[in-house]
Amino acid sequence: MDLKQYFDNIDLSEIERMITDGQEENVHIEFKTAVHPNYNIDNREFDKKNFSEVISGFANSNGGILIWGVKAKKNENNQDIASQKKPIKELTRVHSKPMTDLK
Repeated sequence: MDLKQYFDNIDLSEIERMITDGQEENVHIEFKTAVHPNYNIDNREFDKKNFSEVISGFANSNGGILIWGVKAKKNENNQDIASQKKPIKELTRVHSKPMTDLK
């Protein structure tokens, strides 16, 4: 299965499997949580910085999948692994507007 097919098949049960199995972040998968519950300038800038760093990394490889709403933590081997769901608050608001428009 290529990366596009994998992306097309990711659903909540797959995300839950990643958390249960301790899916490791790798060159093709990154987990991020959104910081912007109040949509203030500092939080938006942090989320945009996270997003731009991940996209830059994917652009310098063969692409990848960024999964927002999953917290990653270091395991005993110092690898970032999926650890818990952290749903994005006001998701429809985030989805409907670019970060530059959120106020």
